[in-house]
Amino acid sequence: QGGRFAQLGEDAKASVRSSLEAYVASLASSSDSDATPPYVRNKFSQLYVALMRAEYPVRWPTPFEALLASLPLGAAAVDLFLRVLQTVHEDIVSSEVSTFDAQAASRVKDAMREQCVSRVVEALYSLLAQLPLGEGVAPPPWAEKALGIAAHYTVWVDIGLLGSPRFLALYASLLQQ
Repeated sequence: QGGRFAQLGEDAKASVRSSLEAYVASLASSSDSDATPPYVRNKFSQLYVALMRAEYPVRWPTPFEALLASLPLGAAAVDLFLRVLQTVHEDIVSSEVSTFDAQAASRVKDAMREQCVSRVVEALYSLLAQLPLGEGVAPPPWAEKALGIAAHYTVWVDIGLLGSPRFLALYASLLQQ
C-alpha cells in the first residue's frame, strides 16, 4: 500500500490532494456531464479513494467536503459523488474484495461517522427525494446507484440515519413506482 505516493514529500502529497479536490470542482462544474468519459470518471474515483485509504482522515480530512460542496453544481457532480461513495464501499469497506484491510476500513468508517456521514446521508436523501415520480417517468441514470449505495451503507451507518421515518417513507414511495 502507498507505492510511489508514500515516497513523496509532504509538500508533494499536499499538492496531489489539492489537485484532486480542484479536479472535483472543475469536473463537477462542467456544463457537459458527458464530456468526461465514464472510464475516466471511474479511474478518478479509484484514485480519489486510494488516496483516501492512505491519507483520510489524518493528513486529508476534507475529501468528502469537496464532494459535498460540488453537489449543487449539477449532474456531473452527482455522478462523481456517487462514484466515489460506491468506490469507498468497493475498495475500502467491503470485506468481499481481495485487498480488504480491516484497519483501513475501520479508520475510514469511524472518521466518516465522526465527520460527515450524516451529511452524506442527507445528500443521498435529497437526491432520492427529488426523483421524478409517476407513470412513464424515467428516473435519472444515477437513481439506481444512489439506492444501491444506501443499501451498502446501511450495514455500518447509524440505522437512525438511513432507517429514519422520512427515509422509510421515501423508500415506500419509490417502491410504489
